[in-house]
Amino acid sequence: MKCGVYVHIPFCRAKCDYCSFYSIPFDPRSADSKDLLTTYINRIVDEIVSFATIHDNCTIDTIYFGGGTPSLVDAAHLSAILATIRNAFQVTDECEITIECNPEDCTFETISSLVDIGANRITLGVQNVFSSFRSHIGRASNADVMRALEIFFSVDGFIRCVDYIVGIPGQTGILLRNELRYIIQYSPQHISAYLFTVEPGSPYHVRHTAPIDFDDTQLSLFDEAIDMFSAFEYTQYEISNFARDGFQSRHNSKYWNWEPYLGFGAGAHSFFNGIRWHNPTDVFGYINAAESILDNRSIGHQKAEYVLCVLRRSDGLSFQNFSSTFHTCIPDHMMNAIDRHCSMGTLERRHKEGDSTIRLTRAGIHVMDSVVYDLTEGFL
Repeated sequence: MKCGVYVHIPFCRAKCDYCSFYSIPFDPRSADSKDLLTTYINRIVDEIVSFATIHDNCTIDTIYFGGGTPSLVDAAHLSAILATIRNAFQVTDECEITIECNPEDCTFETISSLVDIGANRITLGVQNVFSSFRSHIGRASNADVMRALEIFFSVDGFIRCVDYIVGIPGQTGILLRNELRYIIQYSPQHISAYLFTVEPGSPYHVRHTAPIDFDDTQLSLFDEAIDMFSAFEYTQYEISNFARDGFQSRHNSKYWNWEPYLGFGAGAHSFFNGIRWHNPTDVFGYINAAESILDNRSIGHQKAEYVLCVLRRSDGLSFQNFSSTFHTCIPDHMMNAIDRHCSMGTLERRHKEGDSTIRLTRAGIHVMDSVVYDLTEGFL
């Protein structure tokens, strides 16, 4: 069975104001931080070996280091995890190995070291080019993003990916286009563009009141981003992901395609043999945990999640794939909702080679949550 592997590195120098994800402070100069990191890496290694001892039928074709800030960790630690995966499982020759990198860590030496240990895909978390936006949303790093981009694209031997945030308060169409032009001039093979979200409970949420037209402005900017990516030959293969031909993320596609993956590290989730489980989120809880937490979901909730995941893809939901996954036809309540949304222009239905598919239209992307709820309400 082909599987992806996700390794979670939850350490950050400091938490950004807009972030509500769990992370733990890490000071590279601190002996205590280094000791905790070593203990954490050893726990991941043990978890990988333990799983592989029981399940030896996995062939790993994607590996993804996310966080947190994986690039904050010495490459030797990441190399040890990769060596463990290769020793514990069969790993394909063409395995996609992705590592996230922060601009603050983007030196020639760091990028080169990640390539040397086997990374063939690196994602630079640019988020925004202009320092005024980064300051407004409370980005913890004061890195020179323009310099980081210059370094990032000066190293050879890997697929270059960039993460970008759309719709920060104060951003205009002109400012958006200027930032995207600056990034696109380097010709990254892949760009992820996420709408800025004000997470409840985050420091940014406490100090910020969104303007009345905030949602409409964001959607307008996202539309501009989609059009600009298209003009520069980036295909939107998932709502927030755009790639030049042949450079889609194979690992992240596993989540949207309902394919198996194994998660190692604090808070990491797994989906294997139709079963879901996750690890304790807290680093110390994970280090001391005897076992993972089983995620028991009703068949209705599984169907709802399936619809949510596959509708994020540009090719949408195949009726045949739904039927083969759940061994049942699409129920009447969902078909009725599909018909309504096709009439409303938020879904598009196609027929090809004996199969029907539905996909979100541009208007449907704007109201995706409502569309998915209408389609899946009868499952919940």
